[in-house]
Amino acid sequence: MKQSERISESLRLWSGYCRGYQSEFYADLLSLCANNYDAKGRLRDVLSDWQGDPVSANLPLRLLAGIHECVLKGSAPRLASHYYPVAGVTRSAEAAWPEFLEVLNKFPIEIKRRLSFPPQTNDVQRSAALLLGYLSIVKRFQQPLQIRELGASAGLNLLWDKFHYILGDSRWGSENSPVHLSATYDGPSLDKDVIVKIADRIGCDNYPRDITREEERLILESNIWPTQTLRLETFRAAAKLADANPPIVEKASAAAWLSNQLDERRPDSTLVIVHSAMWSYMPPEDQKTIHGLIMNAGESASDSAPLAWLRLEFPDGKRFEDLRVTLWPDGKEHLLATVNTRTKSIRYLAN
Repeated sequence: MKQSERISESLRLWSGYCRGYQSEFYADLLSLCANNYDAKGRLRDVLSDWQGDPVSANLPLRLLAGIHECVLKGSAPRLASHYYPVAGVTRSAEAAWPEFLEVLNKFPIEIKRRLSFPPQTNDVQRSAALLLGYLSIVKRFQQPLQIRELGASAGLNLLWDKFHYILGDSRWGSENSPVHLSATYDGPSLDKDVIVKIADRIGCDNYPRDITREEERLILESNIWPTQTLRLETFRAAAKLADANPPIVEKASAAAWLSNQLDERRPDSTLVIVHSAMWSYMPPEDQKTIHGLIMNAGESASDSAPLAWLRLEFPDGKRFEDLRVTLWPDGKEHLLATVNTRTKSIRYLAN
């Protein structure tokens, strides 16, 4: 298959995905993009230098993020009126299309630059599920936590203990937090008596974002779809919180970084290795390396220096995420919950 055919296919494929995620606006925009590309229109020129697999690299999402960044910067006010219409006005891709093309014509260099950035949103909604794992770890070991997050992006989920949660009828965390996360929840009430202490927290990412810098923040915002209004508001609240509590995220591959972190464990604290929605994007050899590092570290864990591996990931062939935690020194794995982050629902499974 020619590269041009692959790109066309990716545009139509993601149009279908967007429709499945109930974003008709982006679905219709990508359909128009595919038609323009096939007709050798302006989009063909913008994407002419793209190399690699457009499907696995999510090229359509990179394109949409580049356009969205122009909107968020105020560089495309006429398109902004379609992305964020006044109340009562329905978004229309057909109506937005002339302005969409105008942005492609005016900012081709900026759009092409954004094509080199993989999609990143640093979705803090994941913390609503991860909270259950953290509380179970603290309850089990009664120690401060050393948190090490793989694929942390801008590190917003490292600040999970500073959020307020509403899971079903249960609440946890300060109501004064600017970040309020809610989810439908089928499970036992959250234990408010669990005292969480953080010894330290740090993450790594291949493309870390400094959330305290406006240009970096805009990159993350641009990957949030304009139809996801609540998600955008939550992100901005978390970013504001991060201004006062800047998370530390180092630029590094997960495997190499984790090896160093495991050599620097503190006594009388629980080391928590955590990741969410990143495992499937890693090469199999990196997955194998990280798994081996964690298993080896588990062998040297003790009651005074325990280890926890907390993850929220999609199992092969499943539509919903599994929340799992493995605890050492006993090495037992626990399936805590099944989670649908998109619909914000959590079903607790652990006894």
